[in-house]
Amino acid sequence: MKVVIMQPSYLPWLGYFDLMNRCNLFVVYDDVKYTKNDWRNRNKIKTSQGEQWVTVPIEAEGVKKNINMVQTDGGSWANDHIKAFQMNYAKAPFFDELFPIFKERLEKEMDMDLSKRSRLIDISLDLIYWIKAYLGIKCDITYSSAIGFNNYHKTERLVLICETLGATEYISPNGSKPYLVPEAFEEAGIKLTWQDYSHPTYDQQWGEFKPNMSIIDLLFNKGKESAIII
Repeated sequence: MKVVIMQPSYLPWLGYFDLMNRCNLFVVYDDVKYTKNDWRNRNKIKTSQGEQWVTVPIEAEGVKKNINMVQTDGGSWANDHIKAFQMNYAKAPFFDELFPIFKERLEKEMDMDLSKRSRLIDISLDLIYWIKAYLGIKCDITYSSAIGFNNYHKTERLVLICETLGATEYISPNGSKPYLVPEAFEEAGIKLTWQDYSHPTYDQQWGEFKPNMSIIDLLFNKGKESAIII
């Protein structure tokens, strides 16, 4: 049983879906503190002027809440993102196929009534789950909030979650190396594997290749071939 535990992100990069593809069970780490200026509510697309951030604005109180409680801050952000995708990817080979799908999902968030603001996690996961299915990724999904151990921190909690799920292997992105304690997984009899993702190159719009863009950059340019490229 290979397990991955990751916080949800807005239109994540390729490596996020590589992790989903490598595991049997993907745990959405949804009951940890929201981190400001991180990947939770934003990502990058490629434009004629270089990289551009697309950001989902959140409520001011969001920085004090767990990820699964953070709401958007209303406004025209969804329409702005739709226009940004259209402006920068209209000539991409798979734009006509995929743009209506992203447009439909984002248009649901264009209600200006702040009493109906969406949770950030619902927006992110709606997109992630659709992309997962499009790429043919088969892993099961669960949530850390449904498992517990939220009074533990970092490595200790990850190990407890893995033990509860019957994990034999935990796959982690390299970014976790500064705080993970490998010995804790070893003592629990769980193999710790680092992702070590080698970013592929592919044909992009707007000249020289730029890595680490949102997954939509790959999807608009390569369509179903994206699964093989990842």
